[in-house]
Amino acid sequence: MNTKQPLALRLADRIDYHTEYDLELAGTGIDEQAAAELRRLHNVKLAFDEWIDKTEWVQSTGDARELGKHRADVMRERVERLHSENEWLRGVLAHVKATLPDDVLNGHLKTMIDSTLQRG
Repeated sequence: MNTKQPLALRLADRIDYHTEYDLELAGTGIDEQAAAELRRLHNVKLAFDEWIDKTEWVQSTGDARELGKHRADVMRERVERLHSENEWLRGVLAHVKATLPDDVLNGHLKTMIDSTLQRG
């Protein structure tokens, strides 16, 4: 038996192996259901572990306002705040472009503003 295999998968394999020889369980479907559930739970654990690994930065960069909130909620709030700030800054740039005379908006600055506003 492979001891490096996760416990849930080892148990599922043992259930599969032992129920082949257990006449009481034969044909009941209990063995297949239990083994399938263990494999499903193993996949859920893999997905959960990946989520935790990929969102650890949310925990390590949190501030007091975010204490006690779910990582997904913190991420959503941060993205919404960034979208709002981006929209406001783009409005400021559009206003600057519309109100400053062309001689003040030299070529490079005008190009940078136009490029930023075109990104949408």
